[in-house]
Amino acid sequence: MRIKFWGVRGSISSSVRGESIRNKVQKILGLATPADIQSPDAIDTFLDSLSLSSWSTYGGNTTCIEIRDKKDNLVIIDGGTGIRELGNSILHEGFLEGKGKAKWIFTHTHWDHIQGVPFLFLCMLREIRSIF
Repeated sequence: MRIKFWGVRGSISSSVRGESIRNKVQKILGLATPADIQSPDAIDTFLDSLSLSSWSTYGGNTTCIEIRDKKDNLVIIDGGTGIRELGNSILHEGFLEGKGKAKWIFTHTHWDHIQGVPFLFLCMLREIRSIF
């Protein structure tokens, strides 16, 4: 089973502020040694040694979770703003040809769990089969 969190933020979506990104870059540059930036491979090794929180961000999109079973069947939990990115990522799976199938589970209908559904254009296509 694979689980991917496309959104975990509550209430309203929020993008990362430029100041936060600048602070992360400044902290990373302070950790780097000259050897860490001598080549693309050295840079990759250095970045791979950092914690996720030092080079990535949390929050942003509201609740949307993708679950895949052993047979790659898709279950979508909630339709927060993360659903737009999930929808874009599954286009190659045959959804536009009417072959894709997803099962949806909505934990509840608070705004932060449904606000992304209108932006998932896959739901608007007649060929798409979704089970709610």
